Amino acid sequence: MKYTKEIKAGLIALLAIVGFVILFQFMKGKSFFTSDNIYYAKFDNVDGLEQSNPVSINGLKVGQVDKILPQTAKDGTIYFVVKVLVDKGFNFSKNSTVEIFEPGIMSGKQARIHLVYDKAPFAKDGDTLRGTFQSSLMASLSSQVGPVKDQVQSVLMKLDSTVAATNKIVDEQNRREIKILLANLNQTVASFKNTSDQTNRLLAS
Repeated sequence: MKYTKEIKAGLIALLAIVGFVILFQFMKGKSFFTSDNIYYAKFDNVDGLEQSNPVSINGLKVGQVDKILPQTAKDGTIYFVVKVLVDKGFNFSKNSTVEIFEPGIMSGKQARIHLVYDKAPFAKDGDTLRGTFQSSLMASLSSQVGPVKDQVQSVLMKLDSTVAATNKIVDEQNRREIKILLANLNQTVASFKNTSDQTNRLLAS
């Protein structure tokens, strides 16, 4: 009887562990009840892409990112091999690409199969597809703002130079006018002195 209780306890513990593993895998987006094809794609940059991020086809989630494997080429260049899982119910050309993109400003990076409709054979489990990268909206805005910023700075520098040159011209003109005013004032004072001297001589006479 005691032996039977130990077996029951062991079975309960085993079922609890299996249930925990299934629940953990389900929370990560994996399922033990569906089979997926594995595809690989090579990228120079996986900015923001993470394991378990969704993979979609035409907006429908059909799989997920399974692994991101960093690799080093012979020349020392670092690149990344992304392993994606896609539902076996989807067949597409081997010339299709795996694209990393950002669906919105507030959402993280995802991967999608960019379909190519041609006469090439279907991609098979384990095939390597070409990887492409779509810049995020913020990166695009930054790249567009950069040249505008440079142009504004150039205009401001030219404007500053123009204002400085104008100030210099105004200063020189003011100096000339002040010199003329002082010269006229000197002439007026001299004339007044002559008149005063003549008046004094007349009064003395």
